[in-house]
Amino acid sequence: MKKLFATLALCIGICAVSFAQNNPMYFDSTTFRSVDGGQTFITPIQGTMPYVSPSDTALPCIIADTVISDTIYFHNFSGFSGFTVQSLRIDSIYLPAGLTWHTSSPTNTFTTGQDGVILINGATHVPAGVYKLRIVVSVDAPPISLSDADAEALDHLRYHVRVINSPYCQCPAIDPADSGSVYTAVNDNCGWEEFPGDTNGVYDHYRISNFSIQPNPFSNSTKIEFNATEHGIYTLKMTNLLGAVVASKEVEVYNGANELMLDRNGLSSGIYLLSISNDKGTVTRKVAIE
Repeated sequence: MKKLFATLALCIGICAVSFAQNNPMYFDSTTFRSVDGGQTFITPIQGTMPYVSPSDTALPCIIADTVISDTIYFHNFSGFSGFTVQSLRIDSIYLPAGLTWHTSSPTNTFTTGQDGVILINGATHVPAGVYKLRIVVSVDAPPISLSDADAEALDHLRYHVRVINSPYCQCPAIDPADSGSVYTAVNDNCGWEEFPGDTNGVYDHYRISNFSIQPNPFSNSTKIEFNATEHGIYTLKMTNLLGAVVASKEVEVYNGANELMLDRNGLSSGIYLLSISNDKGTVTRKVAIE
């Protein structure tokens, strides 16, 4: 009977905490998404300790609109509250939109104490800040079975990723107190529109300004207008939200006002990231094709 009460108390506690942390922002598809990209064949590290490695404070910052591939090793826990975990399945990992996750198991299922890998890749265009991931799991630990459980509520597993606007931005710190917020904005003053030069921390005057795309969304073609302060050959590139390059070409940019035409060229309807760059930096905007 005591075990039954303990089981009920555990289930009620987990459900209550999971519900309390079910912040609607997790399900805002413009900010967080869970996209399972399939199995990764990276070999797990045996006996990874602590449960997740590297720690979120050691994981490199994600640069917005840059394709990343980050490997996270983990060691499945063996039990909780006196119950032995026979298996744990990762159902969802809610990441900043544009990123996908993979695991080293074809079913995303791991037995007690098993070592595994989570691979995160893609490119994201979310605002700079610190994002707490929501990891949803199903656990078989007789006599109880849990589904759609929040890993943070279940075993205090918290993990964050950090997003910055450019490699010249400072990577934000993660609050060790963890306020519970799923997203913490940062005061990022080195945004997409600055083209910093190598001048010992002093910004050169290389800059793209007044950048516009009209019409947006578009069906057949759209006009790109901007001002530049440096003449040269720039790269105009389109990527999808998974970070795959779908179109790219070199363009000549002049000091002053510039105007470029972008044709659809058979691209499917959807949201894309349009960037123009040189060796000083990159400007990126979202563009939609109807």
